[in-house]
Amino acid sequence: ECARVARGDFGGRPSEVTREPVSADAIFESAKRSDVPSDLVAALEHRAFAYHLGRQLGWGLPRATLVESAEEAAAWCQELGGSWVAKHPYSAAGRQRVFGRGAPKGEQRRQMVKLLASGKVLLLEPWCHRLADYGLCGVVGEEDPWLVGLHRQLIDPLGAFRGVRVGGEDLPAPVSRELLRIGAALTEGLRAVGFRGAYSVDAMCIDDGGEETLVPMVEINARCSFGLLAHVGARRLREGSPSLTCWELHLGASPPLCSAQGALVEALSPAPPDGVGAWLLGESHEQGIKNA
Repeated sequence: ECARVARGDFGGRPSEVTREPVSADAIFESAKRSDVPSDLVAALEHRAFAYHLGRQLGWGLPRATLVESAEEAAAWCQELGGSWVAKHPYSAAGRQRVFGRGAPKGEQRRQMVKLLASGKVLLLEPWCHRLADYGLCGVVGEEDPWLVGLHRQLIDPLGAFRGVRVGGEDLPAPVSRELLRIGAALTEGLRAVGFRGAYSVDAMCIDDGGEETLVPMVEINARCSFGLLAHVGARRLREGSPSLTCWELHLGASPPLCSAQGALVEALSPAPPDGVGAWLLGESHEQGIKNA
């Protein structure tokens, strides 16, 4: 149903998706909704949803696949020949993954079996040379849905999430156009299946045989994400510091370095089990470009 709606088969004229500035408080209040059925949220968060939707609409990562057994996983990895990553269906921020090259052996296979035992399926993807990471945040409300904004994602060399950049340099125009098109379609699709609340989409540009290729939907998060937190925080903080136009949300055990002209605000205090916190770092546009 979500794919049907996202393709444009609305059975009528789709409603407009609001892109006008919306207050941070309005975004946050709509994002906090808790009356969406838990089984619907679980289905949307499951990697199989983004995988199947991406395959139907041409938005997903080529050569990725879902498997239900270690034997299927081993056969796919061996046929691929190159480097790969196996992901638990509910993994996030780079957790619950296995890396390898060629057929999995020893500890790699044991870890796959462990992930399959808890998740029932694994998402297998060829390991890609990432050139840039992007994201989109939206809110599906009872009235007009909102596209809150686009952002760059800060990702470490192993693909683990480390933060979000809001403002500063613009996203490449082709990337912005495609993400906004997908965001509008996905917002309609999510509303059609009964979802209300915040969502985000992760995207990336990869080196595909020497060509830069956009993978516009790596995964979907049907929840209030760090991307949304960065957008809401940046909107609030810009009111008091209009000269600071580039804001970054950083995850880590300690705060990032901040220039004398910048601003640093603790968003989440470091806490167990991993002692990770979140900080919003504000800089001028020029400083943001320099530090990118």
